[in-house]
Amino acid sequence: MGELIFDLKKNQDKVNLIISGDLTMGNASKLKGAMLSALNTELPVYLEIKEVEDVDVSFFQLICALHRSGISKGFELEVKHPFPEKVREKAVILGWKRAISCVVGRGHECVWVKEFSDGKETVNSR
Repeated sequence: MGELIFDLKKNQDKVNLIISGDLTMGNASKLKGAMLSALNTELPVYLEIKEVEDVDVSFFQLICALHRSGISKGFELEVKHPFPEKVREKAVILGWKRAISCVVGRGHECVWVKEFSDGKETVNSR
């Protein structure tokens, strides 16, 4: 298992959460903790993912949970798009490439719909 690195920076109108490293089940608890810390600021969350070593389904589930929690608190999750290619490829493999939002996210901008709205194909989705 590789290392998960995160940086949480709070300013007046939002909290920036920057995540890199190993985004897998072995680091899911640490990633969840970082996301909860961001949510507990009661500010909108801006998420940036960079320099990904590995990624699995736990990451995608936590991103959706973060988005849903933000909606329940009254704000959208902002994400720096596009995600790194490794994340995009795994999203396609795992079935996270979407054209419409999930039921919970209806009326809100889905992280995955937006991620793939650029029309770019990933290496594994061709």
